[in-house]
Amino acid sequence: CKYIFSLSRNLLFLLLALACLTVSCSDNEDMLQNEEKGNPISFSVLQDPFTRAATGSVSYFKVYAYDSESKLYIDGAKFNSKGECEETVPYYWPTSGSLSFYAISPYSDNAYSILNGVLTYTVPTDNSKQIDLMVAKAANQTYKGTYGIVPITFQHALSRVVFKGYVSVSGLSVEVQRITIHNVNSVMALGLNGTATVPAAKYANYSIGMSGIKTVTSVAEDKSDDLTAADGALMLVPQTLTGWDGKTSIEDADKSNRSYIEVSYRSKMNGSYIVGSSSSFVTKYVPISVQLLEGKNYSFNISFKGQANPTIKIGTETITPE
Repeated sequence: CKYIFSLSRNLLFLLLALACLTVSCSDNEDMLQNEEKGNPISFSVLQDPFTRAATGSVSYFKVYAYDSESKLYIDGAKFNSKGECEETVPYYWPTSGSLSFYAISPYSDNAYSILNGVLTYTVPTDNSKQIDLMVAKAANQTYKGTYGIVPITFQHALSRVVFKGYVSVSGLSVEVQRITIHNVNSVMALGLNGTATVPAAKYANYSIGMSGIKTVTSVAEDKSDDLTAADGALMLVPQTLTGWDGKTSIEDADKSNRSYIEVSYRSKMNGSYIVGSSSSFVTKYVPISVQLLEGKNYSFNISFKGQANPTIKIGTETITPE
């Protein structure tokens, strides 16, 4: 009997130990990753209603992720607007710790570069090749905290610039051939998981996309005629433009990187040319000083005043998510 009692007691202890081990393993599995469980990383994407063309949306974006020790975990993987991975093999949550995510739109292999957690971008002078660069960040995310779906909101990294125009008096009609902003810094750096050093400025000139000659006849400033094509807005590096003083020469302005707007146009008063001619346009230079901030939409409104030089007023609005 003593032998049977001892055997029963040992069996009971063994069963209790197995039960504790089972609970411990179960808890540990919840804390550990889910690679073995097949829980991939995905995103819930909120995006700005405005793009370069003021319509459209994020289609594909590039994702970088770093673990809690700042080691690279995802290196530029492609995801779609539904937040799903487009790579052949999906990415899974790590076995422990958190991840910090950085998403970049649009997805591209050559428009910008990433090195040591720093994004570098140079705005092309070719208007058709400029992109609406957007970045989303989500720090210290875990599988338990997100159920595997990380919410991200894309923010505009650049300043959007469009042009409009109106005339000072009724009967004045203006044909605009070209608009160019001179002496604008073209390069920027953004720290993702690294500290970005402000790069040395590289100045360039940028012409808006117009899709042909634009005509200005509106006499109401609040109903100005659009001079920018639907996909012709400038997407510029945020910066402060210091204007040319209008007293020195244009050559001096260029040497000192002072900003101004070049407008090529011709105008008629009641059908007769008063600026330019049927075969030629006249070029005028207008000094411009403005602080361009990321995520802002700037409207440069040109007032044409007969034979006098044009003037410019600048309006701005914040580009916000829906």
